[in-house]
Amino acid sequence: ENLHLVTPFQDAIVTLETIRAKGIHIGIITNRSINARYIIEHCKLNGLVDLVISVEDVKNPKPHPEGIQKAMAHFESKPSETIMVGDMPVDIEAGKAAGVITVGLNTNGNLWDLKKSGSDYITGSLAELVPLLFN
Repeated sequence: ENLHLVTPFQDAIVTLETIRAKGIHIGIITNRSINARYIIEHCKLNGLVDLVISVEDVKNPKPHPEGIQKAMAHFESKPSETIMVGDMPVDIEAGKAAGVITVGLNTNGNLWDLKKSGSDYITGSLAELVPLLFN
């Protein structure tokens, strides 16, 4: 009902375009329902995302690593080749449990919680991912 109020993170489109141009696959793992796909489409991100795993696609939602493990299997990716970016501690906890590199996205004023969850890196915006990934 409130889809019109949803907007992507600042720099989301240009950041995802840049990452995709480098040949990197992008997946979204969400504890939201399958309706998250409507949000992704509304924000014009659907053409930039290769895989969406919603809460209906797993038996164990985040912080369990099942969603990340399913994404890695889909992309035939190893933990050492996978990065979990998230703005909530459960994202980081799931990434840690899956053995992947984690990046906390501090957009919700939850810096302390991201640090406490053990995030390997913390950025203040999606745009900061580009130099982190490619330098």
